[in-house]
Amino acid sequence: MLSRKIRLQLYADENFPLTSVTHLRSLGISIVHAYSMGYIQKSDQFHLKTSKKLGRTLITRDRDFSYNWSTLRDHPGVILVSPGSQVSAEVNKICTKAFKKLTPHFVSESLVRISIAKIERNKNGVIEKIDLE
Repeated sequence: MLSRKIRLQLYADENFPLTSVTHLRSLGISIVHAYSMGYIQKSDQFHLKTSKKLGRTLITRDRDFSYNWSTLRDHPGVILVSPGSQVSAEVNKICTKAFKKLTPHFVSESLVRISIAKIERNKNGVIEKIDLE
């Protein structure tokens, strides 16, 4: 289990694997999935608005969100998981590694891309990178 310092509350869109939601819950992370709320086949903007309304950081594998970072003012943020493959085990491995470094303050109003090797935050056009290896 990850440390109690992790206070991120997440909203997973329909592109994020349900098995990875279960994995994150096993690590003690608060996460709800669009599927469990009946939000299937909704637009990216819908998921952005819903995560903001819920006060939860949006987590996704949908690369379309990499173009929406400018719309994140007063938003809890977006985490874009970039696995090397579409296998849930890869998503789980990346999340386990990266979430040790992520806080609500770091993610807020930002697009945060996470991969097995790095975390990259884009906040207001300023890019910050953290190596994970």
